[in-house]
Amino acid sequence: MRSLGFDTSVLSPFARADLLPVLEQVTAGERRIVTRAVLVEIQHGIATGYPELERVLRAGWLEQVRVDSPRELESFAELALRFGRTGRDVGEATTIAWALANGGTVVTDDRVAYNVCREHRIPVLRSMRLLAGALHKGILASERVAAVVDALLDRGARLPVGSGDAFLSWYRGDL
Repeated sequence: MRSLGFDTSVLSPFARADLLPVLEQVTAGERRIVTRAVLVEIQHGIATGYPELERVLRAGWLEQVRVDSPRELESFAELALRFGRTGRDVGEATTIAWALANGGTVVTDDRVAYNVCREHRIPVLRSMRLLAGALHKGILASERVAAVVDALLDRGARLPVGSGDAFLSWYRGDL
Protein backbone atom coordinates (compact mmCIF):
# COMPACT_ATOMS: atom_id res chain seq x y z
CA MET A 1 0.00 0.00 0.00
CA ARG A 2 1.30 3.39 -1.01
CA SER A 3 1.39 6.30 1.46
CA LEU A 4 0.06 9.59 0.05
CA GLY A 5 0.99 12.80 1.85
CA PHE A 6 -1.41 15.66 1.11
CA ASP A 7 -0.56 19.32 1.32
CA THR A 8 -2.84 22.33 1.60
CA SER A 9 -2.77 23.10 -2.12
CA VAL A 10 -4.82 19.95 -2.75
CA LEU A 11 -6.91 19.70 0.41
CA SER A 12 -8.11 23.30 0.41
CA PRO A 13 -9.82 23.41 -3.02
CA PHE A 14 -11.33 19.95 -2.52
CA ALA A 15 -12.73 21.04 0.86
CA ARG A 16 -13.93 24.42 -0.39
CA ALA A 17 -15.75 22.69 -3.28
CA ASP A 18 -17.20 20.08 -0.87
CA LEU A 19 -15.36 17.37 -2.82
CA LEU A 20 -13.33 15.68 -0.08
CA PRO A 21 -15.49 12.55 -0.52
CA VAL A 22 -14.26 12.42 -4.14
CA LEU A 23 -10.65 12.70 -2.98
CA GLU A 24 -11.31 9.95 -0.45
CA GLN A 25 -12.88 7.77 -3.16
CA VAL A 26 -10.08 8.16 -5.70
CA THR A 27 -7.41 7.38 -3.09
CA ALA A 28 -9.21 4.47 -1.41
CA GLY A 29 -6.87 1.62 -0.56
CA GLU A 30 -3.95 3.97 0.02
CA ARG A 31 -2.60 5.28 3.31
CA ARG A 32 -3.54 8.99 3.29
CA ILE A 33 -1.55 11.21 5.63
CA VAL A 34 -1.48 14.86 6.60
CA THR A 35 1.12 16.59 8.75
CA ARG A 36 0.32 18.79 11.73
CA ALA A 37 1.75 21.80 9.85
CA VAL A 38 -0.74 21.29 7.02
CA LEU A 39 -3.56 21.14 9.56
CA VAL A 40 -2.30 24.40 11.10
CA GLU A 41 -2.45 25.98 7.63
CA ILE A 42 -6.01 24.67 7.27
CA GLN A 43 -6.94 26.11 10.69
CA HIS A 44 -5.47 29.45 9.62
CA GLY A 45 -7.65 29.31 6.51
CA ILE A 46 -10.72 28.67 8.65
CA ALA A 47 -9.84 31.64 10.86
CA THR A 48 -9.36 33.92 7.85
CA GLY A 49 -12.70 33.38 6.22
CA TYR A 50 -12.94 29.86 4.84
CA PRO A 51 -15.11 27.91 7.32
CA GLU A 52 -15.65 25.15 4.77
CA LEU A 53 -12.04 24.05 5.39
CA GLU A 54 -13.33 22.58 8.65
CA ARG A 55 -14.21 19.56 6.48
CA VAL A 56 -10.51 18.67 6.32
CA LEU A 57 -10.30 18.52 10.12
CA ARG A 58 -13.28 16.14 10.18
CA ALA A 59 -12.01 13.86 7.39
CA GLY A 60 -11.54 10.64 9.33
CA TRP A 61 -9.75 9.00 6.42
CA LEU A 62 -6.78 11.39 6.76
CA GLU A 63 -4.16 10.13 9.20
CA GLN A 64 -2.27 12.85 11.04
CA VAL A 65 1.45 12.13 11.27
CA ARG A 66 4.22 13.76 13.22
CA VAL A 67 7.41 14.97 11.62
CA ASP A 68 9.79 14.47 14.51
CA SER A 69 12.20 11.61 13.83
CA PRO A 70 15.84 12.65 13.36
CA ARG A 71 15.69 11.84 9.63
CA GLU A 72 12.42 13.77 9.19
CA LEU A 73 13.75 16.78 11.09
CA GLU A 74 16.99 16.78 9.09
CA SER A 75 15.01 16.68 5.85
CA PHE A 76 12.67 19.40 7.09
CA ALA A 77 15.59 21.69 8.00
CA GLU A 78 17.05 21.32 4.51
CA LEU A 79 13.68 21.85 2.85
CA ALA A 80 12.80 24.85 4.98
CA LEU A 81 15.90 26.57 3.63
CA ARG A 82 14.87 25.65 0.09
CA PHE A 83 11.39 27.12 0.56
CA GLY A 84 12.68 30.21 2.33
CA ARG A 85 12.28 31.65 5.77
CA THR A 86 8.98 33.44 5.32
CA GLY A 87 7.00 30.95 7.41
CA ARG A 88 5.03 30.05 4.33
CA ASP A 89 5.18 26.61 2.78
CA VAL A 90 5.83 24.90 6.12
CA GLY A 91 3.06 22.43 5.31
CA GLU A 92 4.69 21.54 2.00
CA ALA A 93 8.10 21.22 3.65
CA THR A 94 6.80 18.89 6.38
CA THR A 95 4.88 16.78 3.89
CA ILE A 96 7.93 16.40 1.66
CA ALA A 97 10.19 15.70 4.66
CA TRP A 98 7.80 13.00 5.86
CA ALA A 99 7.65 11.43 2.38
CA LEU A 100 11.42 11.56 1.99
CA ALA A 101 12.01 9.84 5.34
CA ASN A 102 9.19 7.32 5.03
CA GLY A 103 9.09 6.45 1.34
CA GLY A 104 5.81 8.24 0.71
CA THR A 105 4.33 9.99 -2.28
CA VAL A 106 3.55 13.71 -2.06
CA VAL A 107 0.23 14.95 -3.43
CA THR A 108 0.55 18.63 -4.26
CA ASP A 109 -0.61 21.20 -6.78
CA ASP A 110 2.05 23.68 -5.63
CA ARG A 111 4.59 24.19 -8.41
CA VAL A 112 7.57 24.79 -6.09
CA ALA A 113 6.73 21.75 -3.95
CA TYR A 114 6.31 19.64 -7.09
CA ASN A 115 9.71 20.74 -8.38
CA VAL A 116 11.39 20.09 -5.02
CA CYS A 117 9.97 16.56 -5.04
CA ARG A 118 11.29 15.98 -8.54
CA GLU A 119 14.74 17.31 -7.55
CA HIS A 120 14.85 14.91 -4.58
CA ARG A 121 13.40 12.01 -6.60
CA ILE A 122 10.38 11.81 -4.30
CA PRO A 123 7.29 10.34 -5.94
CA VAL A 124 4.82 13.17 -6.49
CA LEU A 125 1.30 13.41 -7.86
CA ARG A 126 -0.92 16.30 -8.76
CA SER A 127 -4.71 16.40 -8.49
CA MET A 128 -4.96 15.95 -12.24
CA ARG A 129 -3.05 12.65 -12.07
CA LEU A 130 -5.31 11.40 -9.27
CA LEU A 131 -8.38 12.28 -11.32
CA ALA A 132 -6.89 10.79 -14.48
CA GLY A 133 -6.19 7.58 -12.57
CA ALA A 134 -9.79 7.50 -11.31
CA LEU A 135 -11.03 7.98 -14.86
CA HIS A 136 -8.70 5.29 -16.20
CA LYS A 137 -9.76 2.80 -13.51
CA GLY A 138 -13.45 3.54 -14.01
CA ILE A 139 -13.83 4.94 -10.48
CA LEU A 140 -15.29 8.16 -11.90
CA ALA A 141 -17.05 8.79 -15.21
CA SER A 142 -15.69 11.45 -17.54
CA GLU A 143 -18.67 13.77 -16.93
CA ARG A 144 -18.09 13.57 -13.16
CA VAL A 145 -14.36 14.25 -13.53
CA ALA A 146 -15.06 17.27 -15.74
CA ALA A 147 -17.52 18.61 -13.14
CA VAL A 148 -14.97 18.03 -10.35
CA VAL A 149 -12.27 19.91 -12.28
CA ASP A 150 -14.63 22.83 -12.92
CA ALA A 151 -15.61 22.96 -9.23
CA LEU A 152 -11.96 22.83 -8.13
CA LEU A 153 -11.03 25.64 -10.51
CA ASP A 154 -13.92 27.71 -9.14
CA ARG A 155 -12.40 27.26 -5.66
CA GLY A 156 -8.87 28.30 -6.56
CA ALA A 157 -7.23 24.99 -7.43
CA ARG A 158 -3.88 25.32 -9.15
CA LEU A 159 -4.50 23.19 -12.20
CA PRO A 160 -2.80 23.53 -15.59
CA VAL A 161 -6.13 23.42 -17.42
CA GLY A 162 -8.88 26.01 -17.61
CA SER A 163 -11.93 23.75 -17.54
CA GLY A 164 -13.19 20.22 -17.10
CA ASP A 165 -13.50 19.88 -20.86
CA ALA A 166 -9.84 20.91 -21.25
CA PHE A 167 -8.93 18.27 -18.66
CA LEU A 168 -10.73 15.61 -20.70
CA SER A 169 -8.92 16.76 -23.86
CA TRP A 170 -5.60 16.56 -21.97
CA TYR A 171 -6.51 13.08 -20.69
CA ARG A 172 -7.36 11.85 -24.17
CA GLY A 173 -4.13 13.33 -25.50
CA ASP A 174 -5.87 15.91 -27.65
CA LEU A 175 -3.78 18.79 -26.28
